[in-house]
Amino acid sequence: MTPFVLLAAALGLVAVLGVTRPLWWPAPKAASDGAPPRRSPWLAPLLGVFVFAVAAVGYYGIGAPGALALHPGAPRPVEAGASAPTMEQIVAIVDKALKDNPRNPRALTLAGAIAYDRGDYALAVRHWETLAQVVPPDDPQLAQIRDSIAQARQLAGMPAAASAAAPPSRAAPAAPATAQVSGTVRLAPALQARAAPDDLVFIFARAAEGPRMPLAVLRKRVKDLPAAFTLDDSLAMSPAAKLSGVSRVIVGARISKSGNAIPQPGDLQGLAAPVAVGARDVAIEISEEVK
Repeated sequence: MTPFVLLAAALGLVAVLGVTRPLWWPAPKAASDGAPPRRSPWLAPLLGVFVFAVAAVGYYGIGAPGALALHPGAPRPVEAGASAPTMEQIVAIVDKALKDNPRNPRALTLAGAIAYDRGDYALAVRHWETLAQVVPPDDPQLAQIRDSIAQARQLAGMPAAASAAAPPSRAAPAAPATAQVSGTVRLAPALQARAAPDDLVFIFARAAEGPRMPLAVLRKRVKDLPAAFTLDDSLAMSPAAKLSGVSRVIVGARISKSGNAIPQPGDLQGLAAPVAVGARDVAIEISEEVK
């Protein structure tokens, strides 16, 4: 984070010099009446403080490195005493994004997933139907979005929507014949003393390319290890993001010391190399600490 802070400070200094240039550059020639232009001795430092204050607020609010590192296994700086965002805070962020732009694809995806998880299927339908109108007609995820809409409409007791014709130029990619990944997960002997028997273990799969949101998550306890696992669409966090929608995934496991699904420093984790959806005998060893 130090290089980022130094760069921000340098850019801030350049901004201050630019804004206050008329205040420290050699004074222009005297006016016609012979009196030199008056300058306030406090204006330059006040403008400097203002520029750095705006930069600091922007950094804290939206520019902090790692603010988007919510995916399993991603390193993220955590200040002393800081805690992971709650679901309520995430909902506040999504709502604000939709207020600023009601057709924001990412916000619509998350808003629909949150509504679906809460059982408000009609609201999920509204968000995802808007999303279906926003994405390009040849987007490979469009078929999956429509499938999620159909599921939500059925759960909401709504009539099925009229099916839209697929674009003639490109067909949606076929889902893998077996949309699951299976294998075993174990804890490295060197870390046995670092985990308690009742610590939560999150076993997950995420797309090898593209968004890093987990596509399937299975929970176990350290006392269950070593353990066999099978990840499939029934373990999806959102019907809009499932294993059947991708061809290759990265499978991993993380021991959460806090019980939080969001990675925290001190958690223990392990990741396997990318595999095709449908792979079996994927071996994961939890052998490193999340920094």
